[in-house]
Formats: sequence, C-alpha cells, structure tokens
Amino acid sequence: WSSDVCSSDLELLGFSNKSGNSKITKSWPSIQMPLDFLRDMIQGVSATKEVEMIVLELLLRAGGGGTSSGNNQKKLPFHRLERYLNAAEQLVLYFALVRPTAREKMVKLFPLLETIEAEEVSDGGTVPSGKLNMLNEDESSAMYTALANNSLGSNAAGKRLSLALLKRLNLSVMLKQEGVNGGDAIATDAYLEPILPNKATKKAWGDVWPNKADRDISAPKLGNLCLVSKKALSKEMKVSFPEKKSRYASEIWPLTAKLGERDVWDDVAIKDNSAMMVELIKSIWG
Repeated sequence: WSSDVCSSDLELLGFSNKSGNSKITKSWPSIQMPLDFLRDMIQGVSATKEVEMIVLELLLRAGGGGTSSGNNQKKLPFHRLERYLNAAEQLVLYFALVRPTAREKMVKLFPLLETIEAEEVSDGGTVPSGKLNMLNEDESSAMYTALANNSLGSNAAGKRLSLALLKRLNLSVMLKQEGVNGGDAIATDAYLEPILPNKATKKAWGDVWPNKADRDISAPKLGNLCLVSKKALSKEMKVSFPEKKSRYASEIWPLTAKLGERDVWDDVAIKDNSAMMVELIKSIWG
C-alpha cells in the first residue's frame, strides 16, 4: 500500500471530514503511526509479510468494502480501526522478534480476522473499544526476551526492525507532549545510531568497556540503539559517550534526548534502556 499515507487520505479510508468532524482530523496520527509502523515492518522484515492480509482487510472495511458483506457493508468506525491496527502491530512485532513458523503465524492471524468479522456484524453498542490482547503470557515473554537479547543492529533486517520500532516508540512519547504537532512529529527524519559504536576503540571506550568481546556483544543490542534526526559523521559516532551527550541532549527524538541525562554508558545503562523500551511497548500494545 502507499508509503505516503497522510491526513488527506482520511476520505479514502472512509473518514470524511466534510461534516466538520475535527476530532477525526486531530486524531489522525493515531492511525498514521500504526499504518507507517506496519508498512515499514512488512516491507523491511520478511518474517512479517503475512500481516499484510490484516492491513488490507482493514483498509477495505474502512472504505466500506470488506470481504464478507459486499459493497453494502458499513464503513469501519474510527475507534475500531485503531483497535484492530493495534492488534496487528502486536502481531507484527511478535513475528519479527520471535520468528514463529508459518503455521504458527496463521494460528495467530485467523482468529484476529474472525474477531474483526464477528465484531463488525454485531450491534455497535456491544462491541468493546479497548485493546485486543493478541499474545498470551508465554508469547509476550518470548518477545521481550528476544528484544533484549537479539543482535538487531548486526544485520540489515534487524536494523530496519529497530528503526521502525524506535520511531514508533519515540512518536508515541512525542505525541503525548504538550504543544507537539502530530503531523510534524511523524514527518521528522530518523536515522539509527549505536550509542556504543560497533567498532568502539579502546581509547574512547576502554575505561567503561575494557573488554573488546563485551563491546562487540553489546553494540548491536536494541538497548544500545537510538534515533537521530541527522545522520552522524563516522567520527561523531566513534567518540566517547561524554562527547556524544550534548548532541543527544539536543535531539528532537525524546528517548534520545533523555540519554543526555546519563553520566556513563555501560552494560547497566543498556539494560535499563532496554527495560524502558519494554515498558513503552506494554503501554502501547499491552
């Protein structure tokens, strides 16, 4: 689907603003964020391509098409589109991190399609509007373990996953900040950067990371990655953490800006950063 989803697509998705419904226009980032995240994941991480069937089903329903009721189907209410996109995001992240088999993916996807169908043919007043919980306790645990332990920064697919996820988490924080315009936030440039460099030198990092093997293991972890709005020069990426702090502190991306509050970037800091991401994930999708 289009990589240029924006507020002008409201009518395409069945949400006309001609009646003066400014609430929909104001809330559009809550739709664009998951759509962008799902698009980036499905296009960038092959293990998630099956989730596209959910997205296409929702886009059809949003326009009043759907697969079961023909052209007479009612357009999908805005709050339910949010509900179902949130469920799809849970699955796309689980698929990307845990890599279940094709059969296991279908076992998760078909119940979501069935839930969407069942809710949309029932009376509107009886259908809940909150989040759908798509993962059981064991699946959630496996996903969070993979998030902390996988070396996502060591390969192209992992970097695309990390970039998409970190942008989604940062945007979620940004849109809760007072005075931040949703459209401007979503349009912000984003580049992935390892805080502890992939080729950290002993001169710059030896005091905190004296063991090269430890540096090599920790550098590709998601907890060591951050977003920057301007791609850093190679020499800027390799300097010590105290020298990086001022650049991070001035970043528009809030999770990166918060790094400027730290005095040292060590193994504990990476684990703390990873735990913070898990809590954010839980707040968005839990």
